[in-house]
Amino acid sequence: MLMKKYILLLSLIIFALALLGCETEFKLKGMSDEPKIYVYGLVGMSDTTVLRVCKTVPLNGITDPDVSREVSEISLTVDGKKVELAKADENTPGVPKGYWWTTDDIPGGSEVILTASADQAKDISSSFNMPDAFPAFEVIYTSAPAFKITFTDDGCTDDCYAIMVYGECTRIKDGETKVTVRACEPYEPDEDFGMETRKDYLDVDMNDGTARLWSDAEFNGKEVSLSLEVWSYIDGINNSKYDEVRERYKAVIYRLTPEFFRYAEVQNHLDHNTLASIGLAPASFTYTNVTNGLGLFAGAAVAETEWFE
Repeated sequence: MLMKKYILLLSLIIFALALLGCETEFKLKGMSDEPKIYVYGLVGMSDTTVLRVCKTVPLNGITDPDVSREVSEISLTVDGKKVELAKADENTPGVPKGYWWTTDDIPGGSEVILTASADQAKDISSSFNMPDAFPAFEVIYTSAPAFKITFTDDGCTDDCYAIMVYGECTRIKDGETKVTVRACEPYEPDEDFGMETRKDYLDVDMNDGTARLWSDAEFNGKEVSLSLEVWSYIDGINNSKYDEVRERYKAVIYRLTPEFFRYAEVQNHLDHNTLASIGLAPASFTYTNVTNGLGLFAGAAVAETEWFE
């Protein structure tokens, strides 16, 4: 059965390649030439809230390449109180140039609202309720390396959950010690016919690595056990070059507003829709919770385990 699917997929690819030899001129119709404001902000990931807010350049229509992509006004409020935002320049540590940032505390349960304006674009707005702190949890670690996190879901919210594992590698040679830390990649499920194998989680890009994400619909007030096994940090390292090599791991766990799961779910469809990428199926729709704009504005509560060897 599996072989038949691969033969069918191969036939479709050959057909698509044959179509590439045909040349057809067409005009883009029905596309707006109005710029929109794009937002990406995941509040609560660190002590510093970082927001990317800019104006898009329309694909259709005449656009001056020198026109500013900056927003003219931006406002962030927490429970009705305005938060002062600063704009990063090339000297701002840890924040990309042109992004907006603040170190003001944004407590759990608060209503967070973002608005912005830009020349020739409609005013945008977006909001969410900040998640409460991650609930008390228990940790089981095995040297696979793998983590199992157990806690009780808050049945009053639709918040989703994610885990990311970081590895620390210590290399010692001739009395010199080098320590490096990086996010570890989860094991990937087998894929069939260009689409992701059915499962109850998503693997999504987050920060500097890949996190495993679960929807609240899987739990809804029940006891939750989230498991994640990752590739060993020291796989592929030539240990014979060093006098000693040590590794240890910790898990970072996230409680995220439901908007993040909806955004990640759509992005997952886009990333794994192989037939759409070769023009043999419609592309998936995107998701945004930004009124009159594009992107994502969501919140997170973060906790982490101790290091395990």
